[in-house]
Amino acid sequence: VVDYNPIAALHVSGAPYTPDFISAVKKDGDYITCSVGYVSELTKTNKLLAEFANSYEVAYKRPLDDQASQGCLAAGTLYDALERASDLSPDAVTKAIRETDLEIGANPYINRDGVKFGTSGDNSRAKIIVMQLRDQQQRIVYPESFASTKLVWPMPAWNARV
Repeated sequence: VVDYNPIAALHVSGAPYTPDFISAVKKDGDYITCSVGYVSELTKTNKLLAEFANSYEVAYKRPLDDQASQGCLAAGTLYDALERASDLSPDAVTKAIRETDLEIGANPYINRDGVKFGTSGDNSRAKIIVMQLRDQQQRIVYPESFASTKLVWPMPAWNARV
């Protein structure tokens, strides 16, 4: 018997926030903590995001997840840049992307924080969310303004879980 009890299972990207992962690991995934851009709980307070998530599920027959949400945001950003570019040369498209300044709702895919690239090329409007799997559900633990539950830290030892 291995008695290994880490204080946390932290992820920056990867499987823990996908529905397939959660259904595969079931309760063993509880207390995994991950930074994400989308958690379905956000739809409770963001009508635009709720409408988008519903449309996504109707179209693709699966719930919107973090990876799909980020992909749609990227596609919406590129769509906007291509519409604004003076032509389709790499320089013109790059310039349009760098000048991107999209508020929430600017197009159907910009549905959370908006997009504005700083001098470093990062989206200065992107806000991080930290979720923790609890009872096989994604629960926001940070920032406090979005949190639906408190972070459990350290995570319970395996033999202490019910």
